Amino acid sequence: LFIAGICYSNIHRVLLVKRSLAVLLVCILTNLIQYSGIEIILVLVFHLMMLLVAVNRASYLLFRPLAYIGGISYSLYLIHQNIGYMLLNYLNQLSLPHWLAVAGVFFLMVGLAHLMVRWVENPLRKIMFQRLAARYA
Repeated sequence: LFIAGICYSNIHRVLLVKRSLAVLLVCILTNLIQYSGIEIILVLVFHLMMLLVAVNRASYLLFRPLAYIGGISYSLYLIHQNIGYMLLNYLNQLSLPHWLAVAGVFFLMVGLAHLMVRWVENPLRKIMFQRLAARYA
């Protein structure tokens, strides 16, 4: 799904479209093998939504909260599996209602990802672009 996201981004920016479509086909075929039942339906809906966004046919999906999550998605991707699952397992041991544990961990991960983007990713991006600009100016 991560690689598929990169392919959809390339298609949206009209970069390496044929290659991205080929890799995307492999991703979808892999998903068909990997998932079953309701999971495959959700994955295929994800692919359809991302394709519609990539070719500018889903402006109704582009609203501020979703754009915000998209903006912090890489940081969220980096932390959700290890930190998020660890916290979820811990909270489940405390016999909290599962929906409350999931909601709490979700909002905590979004908040942590926001802080990572603001205090780590954006400052490092700025430094990197300044150095690259100076190097190739």
